[in-house]
Amino acid sequence: MEKKLKKYMMSKRIFIVCFSFLFFSFGKIFAQEPIIYLNNSSFEDYPRSGYPPRGWYDCGGINFPQESPPDIHPTPDFIFGVTKSALDGNTYLGMVVRENDSWESIAQRLTAPLEAKQCYSFKIFLSTSKTYKSSIRGSTEQVNFTDPIKLRIWGGTGYCNKKEL
Repeated sequence: MEKKLKKYMMSKRIFIVCFSFLFFSFGKIFAQEPIIYLNNSSFEDYPRSGYPPRGWYDCGGINFPQESPPDIHPTPDFIFGVTKSALDGNTYLGMVVRENDSWESIAQRLTAPLEAKQCYSFKIFLSTSKTYKSSIRGSTEQVNFTDPIKLRIWGGTGYCNKKEL
C-alpha cells in the first residue's frame, strides 16, 4: 500500500509541476504587455505653418537650424496648396525634405521605455499631396515638395537622438 501511495504522490507532483509550467508559459504568452501611448498621436493643434504640434519637439531646429519647422494642416487659407482633410481628428502633420539634404522631423518622449526582445506595433497613415509649394531658403522661388520619401522612425535616449532605426 505504501508503494502505491508513493507512486501516486510522485505522479501528483509531476502533474503539478507540468501544470504549473504550462499555466505560467501560456500566461506569459497570452498576457497583454503594457501599451505605450504617444502624446497627441494624431497631431491635433491649431493649423499653421512653421510649428510642430503640441506634445512634439522640432528636431529640425537642432539638425538644420536655418530651415523651417514642420506644418500643421489643413491651414484655413490652404497655404502651400495642400487641401487634404485629416483622416483622424481635425489636423495632421506636414513635413518636407529639401534639395539641400535637409529634412523636417519631430520627436517626443515615450510614456515608458521600450523593452529589448519585445515586439511593438503601431499604425500610421501616410499621404502625399499633389501640391506642397513653398519657397526655399535664400530664394523667393516656389518649389513643389512632392517627391516621394522614405519614412524613418528612430529610437534614442533623448529628443532627436538616433540610436536605433
